[in-house]
Amino acid sequence: MLREETDFTLNLEELSKKIDFSTDRKLLYIGQPNNPTGKSIPVTEIKDLAKKHKNSFFCIDESFADFIPGYRSIIEAIAGTEVPNIIVIRSLTKFYGIPGLRLGICLGDPGIIQKIRETQIPWSVNTLAMKIGERLFDDIQFFEDSVKTVATLRTEFSKELETFSWLKPFNGEANFLLIKITDPVVKIKELYRYLAAKGIIIRLCDSFIGLDDSYFRIAVRTSRENEKLINSLASFSKEGTDRGTEVPSIIKKRALPLMIQGTASNAGKSILTAGLCRVLYQDGYAVAPFKAQNMSNNSAVTLNEKEIGRAQALQARACNINPDVRMNPVLLKPSSEKGSQVILNGLPAGNMSVRNWKEFKQTARAVVEKNYDDLTSEYDVIIIEGAGSPGEVNLKKNDIVNMGMARYANAPVLIAGDIDRGGVYASFIGTMAVFEEWERNLVKGFIVNRFRGDSSLLNSAHDYLFEYTGKPILGIVPFIPDLNLPEEDSVSFKDGSYFSSAKQRPEANELISIGLIDLPYISNFTDMDPLMQEQDVEIILIKNPKDLEAKFDCIIIPGSKNTSSDLSWLIKKGFSKTLKNMKEKGVTIIGICGGFQMLGRRIMDPEHVELSGKSDKNYIPGLGMIDIETTFY
Repeated sequence: MLREETDFTLNLEELSKKIDFSTDRKLLYIGQPNNPTGKSIPVTEIKDLAKKHKNSFFCIDESFADFIPGYRSIIEAIAGTEVPNIIVIRSLTKFYGIPGLRLGICLGDPGIIQKIRETQIPWSVNTLAMKIGERLFDDIQFFEDSVKTVATLRTEFSKELETFSWLKPFNGEANFLLIKITDPVVKIKELYRYLAAKGIIIRLCDSFIGLDDSYFRIAVRTSRENEKLINSLASFSKEGTDRGTEVPSIIKKRALPLMIQGTASNAGKSILTAGLCRVLYQDGYAVAPFKAQNMSNNSAVTLNEKEIGRAQALQARACNINPDVRMNPVLLKPSSEKGSQVILNGLPAGNMSVRNWKEFKQTARAVVEKNYDDLTSEYDVIIIEGAGSPGEVNLKKNDIVNMGMARYANAPVLIAGDIDRGGVYASFIGTMAVFEEWERNLVKGFIVNRFRGDSSLLNSAHDYLFEYTGKPILGIVPFIPDLNLPEEDSVSFKDGSYFSSAKQRPEANELISIGLIDLPYISNFTDMDPLMQEQDVEIILIKNPKDLEAKFDCIIIPGSKNTSSDLSWLIKKGFSKTLKNMKEKGVTIIGICGGFQMLGRRIMDPEHVELSGKSDKNYIPGLGMIDIETTFY
């Protein structure tokens, strides 16, 4: 009744005739979907079959039914007395991957269930399994995400398999695929041994009634694992050309990944990534940096005039390659406490609130994965940088930049911590504590960054850390002052450490003193880097007008990601009057980008690019120190 020529679809009419052949009561098992083809039967047809043969019992095995998108269980049909001869069995072990707990469900007519209980052993489900079962049913998001992910991977996997002329995959609805070898020259045992040597085991199906040794079954796994099988099949074809098999498309190149994550922002991830890029480049590797999602108002411009994070531009320079938008597909430029401008593939995609960004994230994820895949086909090694901390438990579910990215890339992870700020070992342990098991498995070790002193004093801490986490310290990076490399994170800028320097300065009365106003949404503060390199220049961060009472040669209003908000902040804090007084005293006032716009008479915003929700007006008054107007579009 299951034949290849009908794509292994169950012929219920033929089955019905076989049931009619005898008047004896029968028990029929129907896989929904079945194994090994993964084919399902419409629920209505099963119900009709059961109604027609009331003297037979139909046990519907829905162990793999959860993988079918939108599937509605036949359990609903037996809720009343419509079809009392249907028994439904469901297993959680397949979909949720908990075979050791052996947790399942059997539903049927009360009379049937009572007879089953009479022969059932006591305590068939233990307390641990019951507790875990309750937790599984509560996680609706995991269920929905898994169904969608498996369906997508299955479709992509099947299309890849169809490129092999000697293979025929059969469409299914479960997390596996049945495949037939159509070329008699190819021997299944030879293929089995070849794949096993590469760490891949396929299920031979010659023990299934109706199938022979030309069939095998494979699981739909992660995109990386599926790709490994595709590449292995391609290499098997290539090595077997003397057998007469056709060689499919060329094997995909896949760069080796390594990921640097940190216990917090400003742990040194960007510079460590740049350093590793430089070392690998010097060792002869074609290497490129990658950061899925960046949050920074410090951006760099690529040769084709697109924006990426400044850190990735620095890292590209370390690799001796040009900055590329693929190295930083998503750049978030904060423009308020609850919103950012989203730069996607180097171009603005809109201003989004946190809620809007959450909804947009699936679109961003697809862009991130495509850009990463493109890079891996061109380079030997990709050094991936994380963002902030991977231990933010409220952000982990939809993560595309830390462990979510590591999982997609199948990248080993090193976690860096800044010992100069203190608490580094507690941060390592705390980060591992909030990880899930799969996340811990990706972590290969830790990096102690910015250490000053005798590293032998750290041995006892390293022993404790290894005993607690099972992961070693793989590197101790010394504190190096005055690297003079561009920063992207505003942490060091806001606390003033960005301007600290051990450079030799002339006497105070010989210094050029520059006051830099610390705007809330300061953008591209690294514009100050050239001034910081000058021996006779000091830069002082100005947070309120009283700080301007000191003697300054020049005041700089820097760039801003939210010019209207920062202009309002300046006026509210009282900077307007103070700056005008300083100008009258001959102090030079310089405005850069947004700061230049603030110096004008007013800023027009007819489309409410920045003023939306703040005012009914289409403009905001400026500082009135230059005779210009700026209009936003």
